[in-house]
Amino acid sequence: MTPEEKKQEVKIVTLVGGVINIILSAIKIIIGAAFHSSALIVDGLHSLSDVITDVFVLWVAKYSHDAPDKEHPYGHGRFETLGTVALGVILAATALVLAYENIVRLFIGDIHTIPAWPTLVGATLSVILKEWVFRFTLKVGNKIDSPMVVANAWHSRSDALSSIAVLLGIGFAMLGLPWMDTVMAIVVSIMIGKVGWDFLWSSIKELLVTSLEPEFIEEVRAEIMLIDGVKSMHNLRSRRMGEMAILDVNIEVSRFVTASEGHEISTYVQKNLVKKFKSITDVTVHPDVQDDRIDGLEF
Repeated sequence: MTPEEKKQEVKIVTLVGGVINIILSAIKIIIGAAFHSSALIVDGLHSLSDVITDVFVLWVAKYSHDAPDKEHPYGHGRFETLGTVALGVILAATALVLAYENIVRLFIGDIHTIPAWPTLVGATLSVILKEWVFRFTLKVGNKIDSPMVVANAWHSRSDALSSIAVLLGIGFAMLGLPWMDTVMAIVVSIMIGKVGWDFLWSSIKELLVTSLEPEFIEEVRAEIMLIDGVKSMHNLRSRRMGEMAILDVNIEVSRFVTASEGHEISTYVQKNLVKKFKSITDVTVHPDVQDDRIDGLEF
């Protein structure tokens, strides 16, 4: 899939989610305010934060899928990483504000008002639509291998789960426990914060250039060792840049092959890894004569 096709996929899925989020945020905030459910209002603000992140995803996608250029020889994947960091910060900040307001309301406020039945309708509609948005967005994110789109999908799933919590809170409030509505508003805030922190931490690790997952690295090792002419390997290093995985590796070839043959084996390793693993976009392969390695540099 070309960078332009990826941009188009991101644009379509984000616009669909954005329109649904706008509609849902309006419905939940209006119904929550009119029929006395603070939990539904918080859920509506959560959907409103989804709209903001959808706009941000569109902006980042405009640049993150651009082809490599002179100033960015490894592409523009870091734009996507920074976008995911910003998404995490927005969610975490939103969660802190909402949690604080509802904790104050729970312990200081005078909670007697019972939510009316339309709040149940608003929360149920939110669960159904946000679960659909989650599944649709996750499918596209996995298809184009975009961590940012996948992150946005799980943001939608957190909204669906928070709406379930809202349903429970409203139900208990209607059964005579009005404070449960506020308790669930706090629970929803914590859920939002947890999702935000997960996005933030995973992106920070990427910016600090941590290695890829051990299971993935073992798959790469096994694939390299299957290639004819490769006697051994060492110094396999990896890093992620947005949706791209970048590798450096030293392979060992027989001391009896020519320099040209060693180069051909290295080229085949590089091409085979890019073909086999769709997330790998760049591999630097260094051919060494068998048993010619530097002590202390084994990874």
